[in-house]
Amino acid sequence: VYILDGGNYGGNNAAISYLDSKGSVTEDIFKKQNNRNLGDMGQNMIKYGSKLYVSVYGSKTVEILDATDATSLKQLTLVDEQGASRAPRMFAGYQDKVYLTTYDGYVAKIDTASMAVEGYVKVGPNPDGITIANGRIYTADTDGMNWPSQSTSVSVVDIKNFTLEKTITVSLNPNYIYSDSDGDVYVICMSDYSDDKSYIVQRIDAKTDAVTTVEGIKAYKMTVADDVAYIMFNDYYANEVKYYKYDLKNEKLLSDNFITDGTTVSSPNGIGIDPVTGDIYVGKSNKTNNGDVYVFSAEGKLKTQFETAPYPSDFVFMVNK
Repeated sequence: VYILDGGNYGGNNAAISYLDSKGSVTEDIFKKQNNRNLGDMGQNMIKYGSKLYVSVYGSKTVEILDATDATSLKQLTLVDEQGASRAPRMFAGYQDKVYLTTYDGYVAKIDTASMAVEGYVKVGPNPDGITIANGRIYTADTDGMNWPSQSTSVSVVDIKNFTLEKTITVSLNPNYIYSDSDGDVYVICMSDYSDDKSYIVQRIDAKTDAVTTVEGIKAYKMTVADDVAYIMFNDYYANEVKYYKYDLKNEKLLSDNFITDGTTVSSPNGIGIDPVTGDIYVGKSNKTNNGDVYVFSAEGKLKTQFETAPYPSDFVFMVNK
């Protein structure tokens, strides 16, 4: 398992931890393999094909790694028409291309063979989350650089023509976005992080683009495995943490706490599901010192816990499935 550790703002201490099949942890396999730091503020990491793609927001770089050993194949710097570096955010892979939101309002298309940027399409302000469904790219346009956010838009890009098709109006300040096997899209809208519309989840219907609010849950971040959403809700202002499990296909809450053995994990900031065992990985921030990852069985019982660099957030499972 590769774990992206975001690091501290301005600390140049983003890292990639590695958990091997025997349970041994390498705290920064990227530095060990490449003799340099990953950079400042690791944002997102995915595996697509034989490569890992890592966005480093503060350093404004994209690392493309060999997934077998985390050696760097190429470091990309994306630039605009004036030559200024674009800040990378989140990835999605589809048909031999990797798509990346950039915080200046674009989606970049990266060819997986040449590892070069093939083009950009303009979307809404400061896009973050990205998902692909129904032959379209959906981006959550946060407007995060214009706080308080005024954005209520999800941009929709026709993937074949790589052109903006339309925008869909959702609730205020959309951030993360996901999809299920039916093509329905789910967007987490943060609002101002403190009112009654903060952290709501909205569903965009695959056929009609109608937007409805998913009742009974709130979310900070989630992951989807086999059409089940594992949801973390971490409300800093209310000091409230919840762990929901929600059936997307049947639109049904399965559990309001998927941790069943009483283990307390405060300040969660990352979640992943092992596609073979169903184990649930929860990353916890300890602010400036380090991070912790808790591994629960599919039944929600703690199996193991280990330390990482600060802010473990994304998990990539090296399995064949």
